[in-house]
Amino acid sequence: MNNYELEIPNAFKKMLKICIATGIGLFVLFSIFKNATVGHFSLALIFFLIGLLGSIWANSWRVYVTEETIKTRFIFKRSHQFLFSEIDRGEIGLQKELKLFSNGKKIMTIDPKVVNYSKLIKTLKLKNIPIEK
Repeated sequence: MNNYELEIPNAFKKMLKICIATGIGLFVLFSIFKNATVGHFSLALIFFLIGLLGSIWANSWRVYVTEETIKTRFIFKRSHQFLFSEIDRGEIGLQKELKLFSNGKKIMTIDPKVVNYSKLIKTLKLKNIPIEK
């Protein structure tokens, strides 16, 4: 098994960049027209901020998987490292999200749209961690 990482799909990251560009484009467009109101500029600012904050979040969210561990890196939380031996079970939810449990407590939820999701499922099965549906 090779080391790999789970990350947000590139299509989502590109969509956030489009939001940033739309916000900037609207701001420039509204600056040209004399009859633009504060509401127009607020709309441009909202697009820009959603894209910017979303991009920061998407680029900082990572889950690293090695032979023995899963290490998480989130924007507003401390990084955590879990040994596969600490993981009791996995559970696949209604929307195919994977919830991992340690000592009966949920330690993380992984969306099925992340890159390498299926590889993580295979790794958990190889490590004999039961996955309930």
